[in-house]
Amino acid sequence: MSAAGDATKLRRDRLRDEAATIVFAVYAIAAVPLIIFGIGRHRWFFGDEWSFLAERDGGNLGDLFRSHAEHWSTIPVLVYRALFNLFGLHTYVPYQAAVVGAHIATAILLRVVMRRAGVRPWTATVVASGFVLFGPGQENILWAFQIGFVGALMFGLVQLVLADHDGPLGRRDVAGLVAGALGLMCSGVSLPMAAVVGLATLTRRGWNAAAFHVLPLVALYGTWYLATSPGGIPNPYGRIANAHEIVRFVWSGIRGTFVALGAFAPIGLLLAVVFVVGARLGWIDARPHRRLVAPAALLVGALIFLVGTSVTRWFVTPTADSQSRYIYTIAALVLPALAITVDAVIMRWRLLAPVILGVLLVATVKNATDFNSAPFTSAYFREQKQLVLSMSRADIATRVPGYVRPNPWYTIGWLHQAAVDGEVPRPGPVSPALARHIRYLLSVAQIDGRPPDQECRTFSNGTTLQPRRGARFGFGFAAKPKVGANYFVQSTVVATFLSSDGRPLDSTAFKSDFGRILEIELDGLTIRLRAADSHQPLVLCTR
Repeated sequence: MSAAGDATKLRRDRLRDEAATIVFAVYAIAAVPLIIFGIGRHRWFFGDEWSFLAERDGGNLGDLFRSHAEHWSTIPVLVYRALFNLFGLHTYVPYQAAVVGAHIATAILLRVVMRRAGVRPWTATVVASGFVLFGPGQENILWAFQIGFVGALMFGLVQLVLADHDGPLGRRDVAGLVAGALGLMCSGVSLPMAAVVGLATLTRRGWNAAAFHVLPLVALYGTWYLATSPGGIPNPYGRIANAHEIVRFVWSGIRGTFVALGAFAPIGLLLAVVFVVGARLGWIDARPHRRLVAPAALLVGALIFLVGTSVTRWFVTPTADSQSRYIYTIAALVLPALAITVDAVIMRWRLLAPVILGVLLVATVKNATDFNSAPFTSAYFREQKQLVLSMSRADIATRVPGYVRPNPWYTIGWLHQAAVDGEVPRPGPVSPALARHIRYLLSVAQIDGRPPDQECRTFSNGTTLQPRRGARFGFGFAAKPKVGANYFVQSTVVATFLSSDGRPLDSTAFKSDFGRILEIELDGLTIRLRAADSHQPLVLCTR
């Protein structure tokens, strides 16, 4: 080919690369308002994020470094405290924007890894685009609290990209190490990401680079762990997962991820076949092989994540594919390798390119429309918002002790004070049914501490009480839950409030993780207490 022909080819290749990059950038940027103001517009505060809003102080070192469900969560706590001071509970948009921004940055970094591995521009754009609006991973995209998971992935990918180069250590490596440290402060997802960076640098650059990028993180995490003793989620079985449970969890994660990426089971199977066939082709055809180091290390990271999660969370969920946040994480770790294998197959058999890329586009469109909100529908969040806002200004909020917890993560005292400080917007009209629900919700306090352990009785089918105000009951269970039982039902007491003629009027639940003492705050109540798990007889102690 002549020099003019070479120049024309280079110019054509550059234009093709730029066009693919621009298309991906436009799609990723457009996804931000679509997610916040479209797909996720119905979301509001719930679950664990109340802990960062109500139980943490950004100026208190203990609050900043104390673990949350075993995760080091300093960065998420700082984000929540800053946003709460600016916006209070008046809008969820800034909180959601934080996790959406981290998610889009993660998608961009995944495409960067693909391109560095030699994946052609349009293949990288098509594969990475499937992650931008990845409905099966919606928990990490729509729920602001998941800034911990997504932040750890994002910072880990930043460190990987900065460390993945030839030559001696330099400023890029220092910046990468800082990113890795920030990832540690987001969540435990940073641990497999640190392993990914260590494996990639060891393979490509040797022991010195690997030690530089990993040993300071090990020392930092070890110092935090020894200083805070994070422990873990209460395990009712008192053991780690066995081999069968680990294998089941890992396999479900791999299978579920390919099905999720394909949007349909047959397409997921096709992607798995392409992955297996293309893996060999990609490895043989890649020149130089160092291009494959980062994607291969991410694959190993996916396995580390699955095994580690199965060991510590097997009793919460027996399979990985039942958790959107796990599928999201595995998909992110697998996608660069999948892009390599897809590119290798269509380069070897070019007639398959329209089929494979077309199938990927179909999956992308399907997943973009598959943000299934159940059970957290717009109605659910609308009702929860009205409940919280109404409670903050309810008369009864000032007539019960401030330590009463209408939610495990916050007290009525904190919520009422936030309303007084103007951080909670005023509610709409409060219906009689909602007012009654608030009264019952605040009528029993769940308290941590040493519960009564005398005058105890066991009830297989629950018991009905008419306690006086101030009465305290210690509760426990006469049997462990069955393996595989719903974790959120395990060790939970259901309190049903009854009318004078025995009709159920309202109910609430108390999980023993948050305290095993129930204190009655109002007179004239008739309450039926029972274990949520029918296989666990309820034990009540009064002294």
